[in-house]
Amino acid sequence: MTKRRSKRKPIVKRKTSAMLDKKFNCPVCNHEKVVTCKISKTNMKGFAKCCVCNFIYKCDVSKIDQNIDVYNKWIDFINLKELPRTAEDE
Repeated sequence: MTKRRSKRKPIVKRKTSAMLDKKFNCPVCNHEKVVTCKISKTNMKGFAKCCVCNFIYKCDVSKIDQNIDVYNKWIDFINLKELPRTAEDE
């Protein structure tokens, strides 16, 4: 007599989470999907560069920051720079 063969459990496939974009729109020249962001973990610096207008933005990053965080810091920097000044600000 032989033993009954046990049934294998089906392999559970994990759903892939939505991947974050690696190319972004340039806020300076308004072209689409031309900005690439890189993070240097050794220097703790983030770089965003537009391939069309060659604008480069540099910022400090933490260990958990990703490319989208560098891009968002660039957008925030540009938005703060473009705010109109009122008489109360001076």
